Amino acid sequence: AIVSPAVPESEWWRVNRDGSQGVLQVAYDMKVPSVVQVSSVAVLGPTQPGEEADESRSVDPKSYFSLYQKTKRAADDIALEFADQGLGIKIVYPGFGYGHVTVTGYPTFSDQTLLRAAAGKSVSILGSGKNQLSLTYYNDIVEGILLAHEHGQQGEGYILGGETVTLPEVWKVIAGSLDRDPPRRRTPVWLARMKTNLASWTTGRATYTPDFLDMIGRDWNFSSEKAKRELGWQPHSFQEGIAQTWESYQAMGWGGDRA
Repeated sequence: AIVSPAVPESEWWRVNRDGSQGVLQVAYDMKVPSVVQVSSVAVLGPTQPGEEADESRSVDPKSYFSLYQKTKRAADDIALEFADQGLGIKIVYPGFGYGHVTVTGYPTFSDQTLLRAAAGKSVSILGSGKNQLSLTYYNDIVEGILLAHEHGQQGEGYILGGETVTLPEVWKVIAGSLDRDPPRRRTPVWLARMKTNLASWTTGRATYTPDFLDMIGRDWNFSSEKAKRELGWQPHSFQEGIAQTWESYQAMGWGGDRA
């Protein structure tokens, strides 16, 4: 899917919606028995404080605030139409992913937290620190996709939400992996967004990506019980995932100058 804001809106729709339509049409024509569409909890929308949402959550597309949500939802609607026509398609909704990525043209969650701290760059707790985030280790997302392919039911959706944590908890775990003290300074999201826009204008490199700031300014608290119960999915804890991520970066020779 397109995730970068640096492309025209038409490209978002061409790739995320129309590209999905093309792939699913071919799968239908070839009578492929099992297809897994990878969506996102972003499509299910942010939760309210204290709410834990599941796959049955009804979301009005008019409430979406990003092209990612709009175009991915359009692809999901197409997938469900194919399911009604008999295509054995299942949809998975991963939480916000993190883990070791060796090739990417777009900063990941790990880039903006773990590797930023490891490089000795300025870090802080963005927002209120009370927001709940469903974070999923990339390896667990892959495992969930495979399990949905093998055991999922046609037309059903499965949240792969991982552990729900707050930003102070995120930084506590990251600091533990790096053997450092977690940040205490707090930065309002509006100020982080302003600094990011200024950095983009002056240096061409944003401090944080727009979707990262959209994410951490809201609650995203989702239950993965259906995937655990029906697919046998068993995700790592955030602490386990971060520890394995850092070990993997170190094994690849990461020396602190690549964030």
